[in-house]
Amino acid sequence: MSIDVSSVPMRPAGAGRYAIELASGLVERAVNEEIYLVTTRASKRYWQDIAPGSHLIPTVPSQRPLRLLYEQIGMGRDLRRSGIGLHHGIHYTMPRRFAGPRVVTIHDTTLIEHPEWHERSKVVFFGEAIRAAAKYADALICPSHATAARVTELLEPRADVFVVYHGVDTDWLSVPEVPLPPGVGPRYLLFVGTLEPRKDLPTLVEAFSQIGREDPDLRLVIAGQVGWMAEESLSAIQRSPFSERIVRLDYVDDSTLSTLYRNATAFVYPSLYEGFGLPVIEAMAAGIPVVTTRDSVMVEVSRGNVVQAEPSDPTSLSQGIRRVLAGGPEIGRKVQLARATAASYTWEASIEAHLAIYRNVASG
Repeated sequence: MSIDVSSVPMRPAGAGRYAIELASGLVERAVNEEIYLVTTRASKRYWQDIAPGSHLIPTVPSQRPLRLLYEQIGMGRDLRRSGIGLHHGIHYTMPRRFAGPRVVTIHDTTLIEHPEWHERSKVVFFGEAIRAAAKYADALICPSHATAARVTELLEPRADVFVVYHGVDTDWLSVPEVPLPPGVGPRYLLFVGTLEPRKDLPTLVEAFSQIGREDPDLRLVIAGQVGWMAEESLSAIQRSPFSERIVRLDYVDDSTLSTLYRNATAFVYPSLYEGFGLPVIEAMAAGIPVVTTRDSVMVEVSRGNVVQAEPSDPTSLSQGIRRVLAGGPEIGRKVQLARATAASYTWEASIEAHLAIYRNVASG
């Protein structure tokens, strides 16, 4: 079987983390299967290190337009030459010119429901690619029941839609701590994620401004690379009356990320829409209180063990932050239950579920 990992950037976020864990986990657990990874030419060595024992098909151009064109024109030919029997497109797309069974992961439906959150070029191509996957794929995988329900309602796929939760790698939470980045601490709210419209950073910045005068020692730490259409988020940070207490970090390595989670006063995630919400589960695993939006996915994956705020409502979000800062038995119980909930999401279970889907599809 082949897994297309060519869309994974060198600085992977949620979907990229899924690809890495899937590729490495399949090599470890699919002992009777030959695992082929379809990679870009430039990332061949990167994937050799991540998934030793896999076979690489390093034929994909690095530039997105050429990569997507190659997938539709040339990938099927190269899969056939390698003797591939089943192919998994892990990021919305699949090769049209491949006669074997095809599985596609659809992480969320924002490209269809909220095109205003994405670059137009991505909306045009990926919107059509998602519809094609729903029409022609032999199975679809979604990371939550809420996402699967949206896919079913919007796209009416011909094949089964399977729900497979992501996992949380808790090993990195026990690695030795490193010094906190300059300006961070001792008390801070933490946000982790790519700066993009649906993360709704302006609401977070406004909520922080509302409580800034009440708690002069509190800081806001925003850890994540600048993504697409991030101008409004960056402008909100610059305009904040408490901008000197907002620490903007770029993409951080795993050791720094682990240290940030473990030392945070609380984790705040005002995202308007998630497919799974991996940073929330990571914060739950780290044992810190979480404030997030009342989104169907967040309610599902957290099992209610977080403080919820109304989307796009800075006042509601600031009230949620005040609740976790005040602490008390209720917040303590949520943190304890949240940690147990996070422990139930394992990559081992996720990999086994993927393997079961592959076998089901391959058997016809």
